[in-house]
This record gives sequence, structure tokens and C-alpha cells, in this order.
Amino acid sequence: MSPKPLALVVGGNRGIGKSTTLRLADSGSDICLTYHRNEKAANSVRFKIESKGVACRTVTFDVADGEQTEAALTPLWMSVRLRSSCLTPGSSAIGCWL
Repeated sequence: MSPKPLALVVGGNRGIGKSTTLRLADSGSDICLTYHRNEKAANSVRFKIESKGVACRTVTFDVADGEQTEAALTPLWMSVRLRSSCLTPGSSAIGCWL
């Protein structure tokens, strides 16, 4: 069985990011979506994604703040690195086969 893809979508709670997360979920990818302020919108998207039978995690931080970004994403990078070596902090990859 092929490993399931995981997609990290920055700003996945609205607009193009929301559309992207929903299309990736339709394709069977688990989703980690980030948002800055609108928790209600992020949770609404998360529920839609989970209703498609895939996992979704939401993470909040301000991408303009490097320290917040690193603090928010480091635990994600560490959990992914335990399962795969294809993503590293600072990489430009959007997602990875896990």
C-alpha cells in the first residue's frame, strides 16, 4: 500500500488556500492547514475536510513573524521527519508522501 500524502497549506482557511485544501482532501491527502486569526473559518474548513474521510490538523500563527512560524511548524517537521526524510525545516516543499 502506498503511503498517504500530507499537505501543508499556509492560509488554508479561506480563499485560494481553502479551495486548495478541499481539492487536496478530495484527492485523499491528509491536511495541515495554517491560519492567523479566523479560528471559526479554520474549524469550518477542518470539519469539511474531515467529512471527506481524511485527517486535518489546524495550526495558528502569523507567517510574518519568523519566531512564531518556527515555533508552530517545528513540532510538525519533527513528527514528519520521524516518518519520512523528505521534508526539512526551510524546505520549499508543500507536501510529501508519508
